[in-house]
This record gives sequence, structure tokens and C-alpha cells, in this order.
Amino acid sequence: KGHPVDDEDLEALKEKPPQRPDFPIIMVSMAIVKDIFDMILTATLVGIILVVLYSAFYFVVSFVWTLTRVSRVSFVGKQAIKMVRNKAVKKWAVRNGLELVPGVQVLPLATFFVILTHYSDTKLVQTFVQAAEMLEGIKPEGEE
Repeated sequence: KGHPVDDEDLEALKEKPPQRPDFPIIMVSMAIVKDIFDMILTATLVGIILVVLYSAFYFVVSFVWTLTRVSRVSFVGKQAIKMVRNKAVKKWAVRNGLELVPGVQVLPLATFFVILTHYSDTKLVQTFVQAAEMLEGIKPEGEE
């Protein structure tokens, strides 16, 4: 959607189809810790300080993770990478924006975001793998 596929993209896809992403156990673990901190520790001043410190750390780590996972589609050209990166950053920004709404901290948004992102990555990779498999069956004219 919005990205024309050229011959270079097709060759790269045929030569090296993307690998299915591993489950991000470290990110899920960090997100669970963040969500638990958000739900429980905000009752005391010390808890609020811990939540703010861990949230700042998680904020940076989750942003870096969001950007680096885009490299899984690096074979499809700069426009597609830009499109995927923008979409990923928008999801990340929405999640972090929702965290600022009073009362929303009781929802496990960080964990939900990581799992949803992994599902989206897996779905994207499956689409490209299916395309690569279909392309293997297509031979240029004159070849048999």
C-alpha cells in the first residue's frame, strides 16, 4: 500500500526472504515490570519516583526497540522502510501518549503494545515470505 515494488526489491526478496521474528521475551518482561510498577507503586512518593525512573528507562529502550525491529524489512527499499518506521513510531507515540492520561496506568498498555507489535511484525514477515514463495514459481519469459 503506497510503495511500488521494483525489480531490485523482488530480487532481494527472492534471494533472502525475511526471517520470522523471535518472540521479544526481554521486551515483554520489561513491559510487564513497567505495567506492574504503574499499577502498584504509584501509591507512595518513593513508588512514584521508582515509576518515573523506570518509565524513563523503558521509554528509551522501547523507542530503540521500535526502530531497530524495522530492519527486518530492510530488503524492500527506502520508501517501505520509511513507511514501516513511521507506522511503528506512531503506534509507540500513541501508547506513550495514553500512558499520560490519568487512570490509564492501571491498564497493561506497555505489555499490550509489545505483543501487538510482535504480532504485526510476524504478520508482515509472513506476507513477504508468501510473496517470495509465489515469486519462486514465476520464471522470466524464455526460461523453463
